[in-house]
Amino acid sequence: MPPVRVLSIFDCQSDGDSARWPTPDKGLTRNDEHFLDKVANERWAKDRSEADLGGPPSIATWRLNRLPSGFAGFEKGRTGSAHIDRFVYGHQRGAFRSINEFYPHFKHLMDNGGPIGCQCKLCSAQPKRPGQSRRTSVSNGIRSVSPTRRSSQLTSSNPPPSSAPHRLQPAHSASISQARPIGLDLMPHGRLPSPSPPRSPRQQFDEESTPDVFRDMLDSLVNAEAGTVVDQKVSEPSSPDWQVGHGILEASLDDWRNIPRFVPRTGEVVLFARDVSPNEVLGWDSAELTWRKFDSKAGKMLARPRWEAGVVTQMPLQPVGGNDLASTPDSKSNVAISGFRLEPLAKPGSSDKQISKQHRYVPLHGIRPLVYWRDCLSDLPESEWHETVRDALATSNTFSLVGRDRFTGDLKGLSGPEATIYCNGAYIGSELILTGDTVRLLPNPDEQKPSEATDAMIITSIKLRIVKIGDAGNDDWDDSYPYTICLHVSGKALTLDRKRSFDGLGKVPILPGSRFLPPGVEGYGQWYHMADPKRTRARLEVPFTRVLGRVHENIAMDTWFHAYASSEASIKPMPKPAPPASDIRRGLSGLLEARDYAVNEDSRIDRNAGKSWFWADTRVEALDLHEVNNRFVGVKDETRTPKQMAEWRKVLKALGGGKSGLADYHAAIKRREAETRKEREGLTAGSYGMVGAAVTVPVGTSGSGTDVDGEAQVSGGRDDLEVMEVDEDESADIHDVARKAGLDDTIELSSDE
Repeated sequence: MPPVRVLSIFDCQSDGDSARWPTPDKGLTRNDEHFLDKVANERWAKDRSEADLGGPPSIATWRLNRLPSGFAGFEKGRTGSAHIDRFVYGHQRGAFRSINEFYPHFKHLMDNGGPIGCQCKLCSAQPKRPGQSRRTSVSNGIRSVSPTRRSSQLTSSNPPPSSAPHRLQPAHSASISQARPIGLDLMPHGRLPSPSPPRSPRQQFDEESTPDVFRDMLDSLVNAEAGTVVDQKVSEPSSPDWQVGHGILEASLDDWRNIPRFVPRTGEVVLFARDVSPNEVLGWDSAELTWRKFDSKAGKMLARPRWEAGVVTQMPLQPVGGNDLASTPDSKSNVAISGFRLEPLAKPGSSDKQISKQHRYVPLHGIRPLVYWRDCLSDLPESEWHETVRDALATSNTFSLVGRDRFTGDLKGLSGPEATIYCNGAYIGSELILTGDTVRLLPNPDEQKPSEATDAMIITSIKLRIVKIGDAGNDDWDDSYPYTICLHVSGKALTLDRKRSFDGLGKVPILPGSRFLPPGVEGYGQWYHMADPKRTRARLEVPFTRVLGRVHENIAMDTWFHAYASSEASIKPMPKPAPPASDIRRGLSGLLEARDYAVNEDSRIDRNAGKSWFWADTRVEALDLHEVNNRFVGVKDETRTPKQMAEWRKVLKALGGGKSGLADYHAAIKRREAETRKEREGLTAGSYGMVGAAVTVPVGTSGSGTDVDGEAQVSGGRDDLEVMEVDEDESADIHDVARKAGLDDTIELSSDE
């Protein structure tokens, strides 16, 4: 089957308007996928030259990166029939009812940069007679997609207005129905002239009509008086996902922070060996530099395992730790209880997800982090890899946010209002990174060689910074210049290179057992402070792309990469000195290779616009999962219809206001129980019928936008590749983060610094 390639549409002055989309009560479901595939494959690719495509259309299966701004596909099934009616909404005169109707308008927008002169069915139709209702609207805002929008690539493909190519203005009236002389370009910016006045700012909603709380916060910040500082907890009372999943997520995050960092977490992508029997273990073969199977009873070396890539969808019901790294303890016999449920990962963007149904419960010793994929497949030809390995590598340049916790903003930025959304975690590639984790950092490109990974960080904050808010508009559905978003991580920085220590000489090493040293990292070598330990609030801040992965405790590294020797009775590890400092580089070259592979193989990344990452709203979207634990999720979840979402919001509204509010509801139950002195277990269960349908994977509802730059300059030119600073915003949260990470004495707060 030919590979899938993305055709990026051209920038144009689209006449589409989301205000003309059908309301949820019409019973239509949004689905752009049908039109993205059909328009590209059946029409536009055939109209493009071979020079544009890099060959004939038959060399690939084509797909549009998006529909023109303001246009969206919708569908509705017929009662008692398998037939599905599909439409494209957004045109002021109605809906396109087929590809044949929509494509002439699409082609005109691509060829001419705008709708003037279009002779498609709707543009050439006679306007409605006087007396008939006619909705006219015009938007003069510019697009600034909020962090709750569905995913897009990391940066917007739309240039700032000042950098847009110059276009000649038409010398005649720009009426929709009037033809435009051939060769005359459109106006450089703005919508077509209209007798209607500019539309006042409207409340923003996502595709499921859930109110956008972050857009409301941004609007409040922009409209606030000078000197105003906004600092508030994030709450999404109108979101069924947030209401149901927020408590589950917080409990899961607390659990994950209290387990070793080498234990895989829900939603992570790992490599696993399905073919390891209960009597076999995996041992490091120092000659071949890879893992092989060993028969623990016969003491014989066996063949290499068959590595597959899968998603962790269930954690073990029994605690796991260092004793599970080499083999399954005798006290644990049922792998369905003591193991991880792993579902093989199917190719993102593919509709064939059958392989994901072949789940397997695997013990911890049969799993390896994806960052060590090169060690697992050492010298193995790519033709012999399991197909899921390539699919997993293709997701290496995806990320999504977890647990948006606090919103802060002020009007004192050098470039106008600035805001920050603090998050509890982020999926970066294959791993979930949480506040409190100790992570490895990629080399600083300005100071180190590409192979010199020496630094680590105890994460105290994960920040989604929103800047240039004043340059953007207040309408998230208007396709123009958005604000800039940068995802950064910051924390206490450590290094194995004494030259990179705060004094440049390494005069103040961190001694083993020190309160400044995270548990489990002593075996990597001698650590040094990258900031003066007396500056208790000093933090290193780097873009998320610098994160290499968690620093696994040295007990895991000693077990995984320890050479094994055969004996008649058992497998015993050979004596080995403490790992050298260079061992922190394990997986570095493999991660860089995986990210290069993902840029070329993940069709969701808009490479033509210079993008290299895919920002997803949820982990389900990032991995393009259709089923998790035998339940349809994401776009395949049939319960998430507009009608059902509206019903859930009605329930939330009823529970959230006045005397019928949720708090009063529970209080009334308690009073009745006290009066009757009867146990009434599960009284509130019936009020939460939305729980089962709303929760997919407990990763929260992470945000997304259109203009993200992992290495952007923030606050008037600050170098974000590596910033050592005192962060006032973090001081209140540092001790709590340290406590949850088991580092109560690691960080001291000083009110006078």
